[in-house]
Order: sequence, then structure tokens, then C-alpha cells
Amino acid sequence: MGTLREMLLMTYPVKAYTLNNGTIVYKEYQSYAASLDVLREIADEILRERISSTAQSRGLEFYEGLCGPVRDDLTLEKRREMICSLLTLGANDNTLAGIRHFFDSVGIECDIIENPSVYDVYIYSHDHTISRAQQDNIIDRAGRFMPYHLTFTVDFRTIDFGGLDALELTFQEIDDMDMTWQDFERFNGEVL
Repeated sequence: MGTLREMLLMTYPVKAYTLNNGTIVYKEYQSYAASLDVLREIADEILRERISSTAQSRGLEFYEGLCGPVRDDLTLEKRREMICSLLTLGANDNTLAGIRHFFDSVGIECDIIENPSVYDVYIYSHDHTISRAQQDNIIDRAGRFMPYHLTFTVDFRTIDFGGLDALELTFQEIDDMDMTWQDFERFNGEVL
């Protein structure tokens, strides 16, 4: 219901004014209503953006700014899901499920491999589209989240058979590099 209509409905029972479409009081109500409609739109936007599950622009950017880089490469729904997930992390989430929950909350689908004998966790990201700055931010945030006694590696590399094929090298050229598959697994984008 528009503000003008609300004002008219509240004033009609009083019967103190003539509220026809050309009267001074009606025009005055129109000008008040125009200003109040703008304020209502602003208030509605503030309320919408304040709640992470309904935010669409500034609210999402605010929450993402608290948590890390703005991920405008993702859908609104995925961004909201990440924020809600991150806001549910607690102090007792230092388990394997908690680590997975953390990486879900930053929008990274990954495989997690534990090596409990040496207190090491290896995280292989399936998302190879994020920028180097986003990768660094995620690694930094993971360092603040992970239990202190664990070492961890977050692997964003894309080298695989498809990646090797994309290099457009012959088998002989690759073989001449004298690298084992383990060397390729440790590939950091600078070797080739």
C-alpha cells in the first residue's frame, strides 16, 4: 500500500478535510507521501541488505569484506550461502568436518587429506578460476582458522594430464625435462 493511500485512509474517518483529488490538503499529502516513499525505499533497502540471506549488493559486499574478498564471480545465492556458512563457524570447528565447513564457507570445493602422524592437512581446490589475490586471501584466512598444531597446504594448481596437453609439448620435450610425476605434482606454474 502506498504512503499516500495510507495517509488518506487514516484521515478519512476524521472528516475534517476535503480529500478530493484537487484540494490543497490532497496536494500537501502527495508531497509528504513522495518524500516518505523515498525514505521507505531506503529503509527497505537497509533492512534487506542488513540480513545476509536477503542482501543483494552492499550488504553482501559488507559481509564478504569482513570475511575476505568480494566474490562477485559467484551467484547471489552462492555468495549468501557462503556468508551464512561462515557466520556459523565456531570455536569447536577444528575437526575435519569443521575444516571442510570453513572451505565451503569461502566457496571452495576441495578434497581434504589428513596425515595425522605428522600433523599435516593437504587441501586440493577444485576451483581453478579464482585470482591469485583471492587465493592468497583464502590461504591467509585458513591460517587464522586452522588449529595451530597443524601444518597445511592449500593447492590451487591446475596441472594434470589435460594441463600437460595444453602445454603443446611433445612427449620427448616433456621427457627431456627429466621430471617425475611427483615433480609435476609439486609444479607451481613457474617450472614450465
